Amino acid sequence: MAKPILMYLSYGHWIGVDPGAVSGKFIEAKINYKYMMACYKELFALRKKYGYNYKIAFPEKSGKGMSLREHVNEIRRYRKKYRVVAVDGHMNAGGGIGAEVIINPNDKYEKYLAECILEELHKAGFDYHAWDGKRATAIHKDASFTFLKAGGVNLILEPGFIDNKTDRKRFDTDREIEAMGKAVARGMVNYYKKYR
Repeated sequence: MAKPILMYLSYGHWIGVDPGAVSGKFIEAKINYKYMMACYKELFALRKKYGYNYKIAFPEKSGKGMSLREHVNEIRRYRKKYRVVAVDGHMNAGGGIGAEVIINPNDKYEKYLAECILEELHKAGFDYHAWDGKRATAIHKDASFTFLKAGGVNLILEPGFIDNKTDRKRFDTDREIEAMGKAVARGMVNYYKKYR
């Protein structure tokens, strides 16, 4: 019998310690925390509404961040009892536009999780960060990131560019940031529905 699935959430950087990218009033760590908290709450709401049996962990829900090494150790600890599905929430910077994810190469499970989350973000109005406008091009494969070395099904998510005025229109209010987090939760649940 397969182990139950556990949804593991992390927000990139650390409020008050490491702000991440900053563009005017937009501070990456704060946006990351807000949308991952919205994701956390939506995962609970969807589980209750539909009777799903996945578990949920967001060790940074108080706002206090963790190091990447701490996350890797925590995910590995959870993997002893659960099939971990982990999302590390960030925002992008550097003048681009649109949502992208980073996964390990040749991992069909991470690829499907990426497709599910990007699809829900696209439905919510987010473009793909892709030269050809296609979802597949917004999935980047790079095993060098520490978060992706924990094992399980993990990805790094960047829904938009904090320094792009067009992108910022999609997350410049708390309501929009909440909607972004809910879209991430729906994507994670779509993955769960296939592999539960």
